[in-house]
Amino acid sequence: MTTPSNEPNKKQDEGGLKDKFKQSVESFKKNERVEEIYNYASNNQRDTIAYVVLLVGLILMLFGSPYFGATLVGVIFGLYFSIEIATFFKNYKEYVDRFGQVRSIILGGSLLALLIACPFFFIGAAVAVALREFIRAEKG
Repeated sequence: MTTPSNEPNKKQDEGGLKDKFKQSVESFKKNERVEEIYNYASNNQRDTIAYVVLLVGLILMLFGSPYFGATLVGVIFGLYFSIEIATFFKNYKEYVDRFGQVRSIILGGSLLALLIACPFFFIGAAVAVALREFIRAEKG
């Protein structure tokens, strides 16, 4: 004696699950907050990519490869602050005169300590700043 097959029930369950999934996706799309985030992401693609890379870098620093994560965070930092960093190094003598020698030595020592503690952050930032300055020099 054969037992009745459960295949019709499985197909009904799968169809019901597909319908429920489609309904939840549609309700998720209609959510105003999700729509605002989507509009921001589509209008600010560069910033959105930077947020994602920064988040991935931070997660990698904590749970995966700290060197690769720090490099990603350093690259994003370098890209977003390349003008300020380059200006600081170009006008270093003016900063020393304005801040004073003691504060400048403390700043230099602190930056050196951070470089020793997290070299890949600085390497990523230096590469990004150098590339940005090279591109800027080629254009102008």
